[in-house]
Amino acid sequence: MKVLYLINDITMPGGLSTVTKGLARDLSISEDIDVKIISAAHKYEKPDIHNVSYLDLPPLHGRTVLGKISWYISLSKKLREYVKSENPDVLISVGTAMSLFIALFKIKGKRTWAAEHTAYSNSSLMRRVIRKYLYKKFNTLVVLTNRDKERYYDKEHNDVRVIPNYTHFATREIEIQREYNNLLYVGRFTDTKGIDLLCDITSSFLLKNKQWTCTFIGEGPEQHQVESLRNDDRIGHQVSILPPTDVIDEYYKKASILLLTSRNEGFPMVLIEALSFGIPVVSFDCETGPAEIITDTKDGFLIPLFDTCLFETKLSDLASNELLRKEMSKTALNKRTLFSKDTIINKWIEELKK
Repeated sequence: MKVLYLINDITMPGGLSTVTKGLARDLSISEDIDVKIISAAHKYEKPDIHNVSYLDLPPLHGRTVLGKISWYISLSKKLREYVKSENPDVLISVGTAMSLFIALFKIKGKRTWAAEHTAYSNSSLMRRVIRKYLYKKFNTLVVLTNRDKERYYDKEHNDVRVIPNYTHFATREIEIQREYNNLLYVGRFTDTKGIDLLCDITSSFLLKNKQWTCTFIGEGPEQHQVESLRNDDRIGHQVSILPPTDVIDEYYKKASILLLTSRNEGFPMVLIEALSFGIPVVSFDCETGPAEIITDTKDGFLIPLFDTCLFETKLSDLASNELLRKEMSKTALNKRTLFSKDTIINKWIEELKK
């Protein structure tokens, strides 16, 4: 079976490209499946991956309306030629933009799948309406969470399958260092990620818990809010701010509690990575994501969205109870195989062969 993944730009940082590259690499364990990626554009340097090809279009982001129309017309012509030459059995579009494109420019004679990587509610009303009608053209729709499947997509599509993301950390031998009283946040510094809420919570917590520190790893337009914590004379010495890093595992090893204050999520990789290192989590229970990864009171706490007072209370309870942290850590480690590479790749293979 020949499988072709279509992505806007594989060179862009972020979850879409990371997950797609991982799938193309790891699905190769099956002798029956030949996987390739076709990237429409490449804003940055092309990664040295043998099964990635490029249509060499300019980056889509930032173009005018007419420029985008011209871009999609060029994509249609080049993709049709590529599909004709490669003749895949299944064409999988990654992300909403490429999926809407494939639905409009139907590739005849091919099984087409759409792989969604964001929560249904994260989209604008107009995009939801467009997606509702166009996604019916796909043979199969793959989503990350059961909540999205049951609440929305089952009403709009006949064949919806749930396949979550996975982490390579889930099967690694890890050396956990729990002597650190360190909170950890990993992610973008944006309004969607609830950075304003996170800063309020951590500021109040650190003022009351001088023996604790907090490490922020990320970047984004709201970084000034995080910087304000470090500039606060009362708690600045307890705060560290670091850019995104390729050695994130070194910071997971030294974290005692992970924090997530997102207003909405798709399927937050940071949570399954935290579980893989046995880190208890305190997270807002936004509509999709956290509740499918974290079991409340077992390997973390799920807090009703925007209840910052309860969030800080549960954080303080966990920080002050080392025995509870150890119990939650054991539970998390026992659960991590649910999101291992082997588990999820076998799920993909099973679904593709149906």
